[in-house]
Amino acid sequence: MTLRRLLALGSLCLASPVWADGTSTTHVWFPSRPLTAVGAAATTFGEQQCHAWVPDLGITGGTTVAWYITTGFGVGKKCTVTVYTANGSAQIVTTGPQDCSTSGTVVVTGLGPFAWTAGTKLWVCLCGTAGGSVLTTNTGPSLLLRDFRNALSVPLDAASANDCTAGVAPASTGALTAASARLPFYVLFATGTP
Repeated sequence: MTLRRLLALGSLCLASPVWADGTSTTHVWFPSRPLTAVGAAATTFGEQQCHAWVPDLGITGGTTVAWYITTGFGVGKKCTVTVYTANGSAQIVTTGPQDCSTSGTVVVTGLGPFAWTAGTKLWVCLCGTAGGSVLTTNTGPSLLLRDFRNALSVPLDAASANDCTAGVAPASTGALTAASARLPFYVLFATGTP
């Protein structure tokens, strides 16, 4: 093994604890730190799309949630981001209806405080009073990743049986049914303004 390979391997070993496990004192990305992203359709009227997530980092004292609208939902339209427990029976945090009428970053402060533990399954959901597009993970040249994410009996991307009303997220998701039409959208959870 060459010296260059040994140095590269050593730097990866040293960097890995920083990338995983622990609790963030400032912020956590869903579904992960963005590497590439695209704008993609995110929701239709009242529908709540949900994505399973097991965060690498926990967070305590969370007060802020942010996401990016790539194509506005339309004049006066609202959207909401909500995090639910593993079985969808309770909310951990919800932003409540926010102005999603135009493109740009949506930042909601003064929430919570909310918290979760690294390695605990959650559902991150988005709903709106109209269709719009948000910054999502990139499928690459093929859309097969969408189907692959739901290949197992427990889906990673799902539609909630309980819809939103006027942009207000339901208290629980109800049954979650595989819905591979959409990929996870990027959300930043933070202890202050990101």
